[in-house]
Amino acid sequence: MDMVHIASLVAAGTYLAPINCSHPTTASTYMTLCGQDFDLAFSRELISAVNRTLFPGLQISKNMALLAGRAACFMESAGPAFRRYAEAFVGNARTLAATLCEAGLPAVMGGTDTHVVLVEVGRLGLAASEAEQALATVGVTVSYAWVPSSVNDMAVPRELRLGAPLATARGLPNETFAELARRIARIPSVTAACRTGGECPGAFVLREAGAAIGEKAAAYPAAAAWR
Repeated sequence: MDMVHIASLVAAGTYLAPINCSHPTTASTYMTLCGQDFDLAFSRELISAVNRTLFPGLQISKNMALLAGRAACFMESAGPAFRRYAEAFVGNARTLAATLCEAGLPAVMGGTDTHVVLVEVGRLGLAASEAEQALATVGVTVSYAWVPSSVNDMAVPRELRLGAPLATARGLPNETFAELARRIARIPSVTAACRTGGECPGAFVLREAGAAIGEKAAAYPAAAAWR
């Protein structure tokens, strides 16, 4: 099993660790663990074989500077501040999901238990790529996802994927996530009315939302405020 997206929650002790029932379990330090790009493999039953394969099988040298960075990542993720950070970004993700639902953009499964929120923009008649591009124009970076239970054509993704960790690390409070969610929710609906690519009555909403989101982000410039 790959637990790359929930590795920070497992490290913080706020999410069930799959290591006891999945062999091997893989993860990475560069996503929610706030470290550099480094892959991890865990196994209680196969660890000897994994170790022999990696060293000296596939890897014959070590970069001590990189090892120091990984050690710092692991040290931070083992501390109480990191647990507070993990609890905070899950709470912020839940606020994001709940507020988007209230604003007419329902979340898949009605919410989230992690830092990831999947939003069904297909209900507005939009492809996820259209909403993604609209959000990118106002400085909000998202990706899209395919949901197997979706009634839409699986060749055209209709769900957006949003996350809360980075904005949480910069120090955005919970109430700001609610405000940003309300502004984000306006953009796909405006996009649906502006598909021609030209000016339309709702185009100013994109510009106004972009300015407001940028102003909020500028107020929290420092990364890793949880440290």
